[in-house]
Amino acid sequence: MLTMTSLAAQQQFGTLIDASQRQPVTVTRRGRPVAMVLSYADGEEFLRSRERDKALIRDYMDAERKGLPTEGLPLPKTISWELAKFISENYPLRGKEAEESMRKHLARMSNRAAEEGLTEEDVMRMLNEDD
Repeated sequence: MLTMTSLAAQQQFGTLIDASQRQPVTVTRRGRPVAMVLSYADGEEFLRSRERDKALIRDYMDAERKGLPTEGLPLPKTISWELAKFISENYPLRGKEAEESMRKHLARMSNRAAEEGLTEEDVMRMLNEDD
């Protein structure tokens, strides 16, 4: 992935747009990533993928709420902060019930991460990417 400073992005906007057609470009300010520029096609695919992930999680959570079996239901490979927020907003549990549900979900996510060969450091990095 290419990286440009915000000053370079301002001064070379055409170059930024051209480069983003081939691959995502990270824009930094004071050495920290602040934006990512994608081609329109990549942005559209990202939005479609995010909507598919939300639908998968919604179906999974609906099945779990209704007491239906969830074994074998597809889940997205990665869960972004927005999806985690979506889950928390749409899964209104309280007290011990919430605690037990969270414990089960964390165990499932941990098992899935292990199956995919992710270390704890990988998971933490992924969770903090939006910061």
